[in-house]
Amino acid sequence: MRTGLINRNSRPSLWDLVGDVDAFFGNGFLSERENSNQANFQPAVNIVENEANFLISADLPGMKKEDIHIDLNDGVLSLSGERSEEKETSEQNFRRFEKRYGKFVRSFRLPENVQSEKIEAKYENGVLEVNIPKSEKAMPKKIQVKS
Repeated sequence: MRTGLINRNSRPSLWDLVGDVDAFFGNGFLSERENSNQANFQPAVNIVENEANFLISADLPGMKKEDIHIDLNDGVLSLSGERSEEKETSEQNFRRFEKRYGKFVRSFRLPENVQSEKIEAKYENGVLEVNIPKSEKAMPKKIQVKS
């Protein structure tokens, strides 16, 4: 349950550190200026953890499924792709142009307690969802007390 800015029912996880490091390098001091001539972008990503799995959702509006790639290599899950730029016509007179185009890559080191062979992904309504199941031994178990 979220109340205000503090998530009161969460415990620290490896994903917290990954997110902090990702934010530091992805949103560093000169990152946008350095890449502005390449028109690269970095899609927003949410990572949710529950007892059975991790769910990564990435906002990729306007992309085609064929332009999105997911790779798993040495415990690192990488989301990558390229969003093609819209063709301008001489009749368009842009006052502001904020849409980002070009290539992107987002990478996440997975914890050891996942079933990498059962990872599934779907792309619908501009959102990519990657479901990463936890291994059976990592799931909490109830132990019955006997008398």
